[in-house]
Amino acid sequence: LGGCHVLYRPHPWRGGLGEGEEDFFAHSWNGVSMDPHMEEYYKAEVANPTGRVCMIDYAVSNMLLTLVDAVISPLSTMLVEAMTLGKPILVFFPQEYHDMELSTDEVHFADLIAVPDVNVSLNSGEFTAAVERLKGQIGDSSLSERLRESSRFFHVLDGPTYAERLDALVASVYAEKRNRVQA
Repeated sequence: LGGCHVLYRPHPWRGGLGEGEEDFFAHSWNGVSMDPHMEEYYKAEVANPTGRVCMIDYAVSNMLLTLVDAVISPLSTMLVEAMTLGKPILVFFPQEYHDMELSTDEVHFADLIAVPDVNVSLNSGEFTAAVERLKGQIGDSSLSERLRESSRFFHVLDGPTYAERLDALVASVYAEKRNRVQA
């Protein structure tokens, strides 16, 4: 990648190593390091997979997203969070993983992938070119503004809180079911 340092952040629900996956720390990575906030969790899950969820402090996630220049991730909410901050993103979800646990046609991912300024690599052969496009977007203030604007589709920052909207949704679904039963 030349001139880049990659900060690897394992998913906080990842569990142990997958079939054929090598331990991150078994490699002598040059220019790649693991998020120090996730090291203990990762090492514990590799040594003794429990599948436990690591509840990382969101302030740490926000700080990291603020500090990085761009984000490469599979299908993850971190991509939307990076967009919210105007960071260029790359959705890397190689063909061999499609339809396993997640798929690109799930509505929230399909909508993310459809955003014109979002870089997408759905097969390993496209990855290098996609990373080069991503690198070229770093520091582009007009792109950052478009990404921030596009990210508004995925979240609402004004009006009722998330808890209030969720409560209203649950109440409306309950009322609708109650009305159907009574009818």
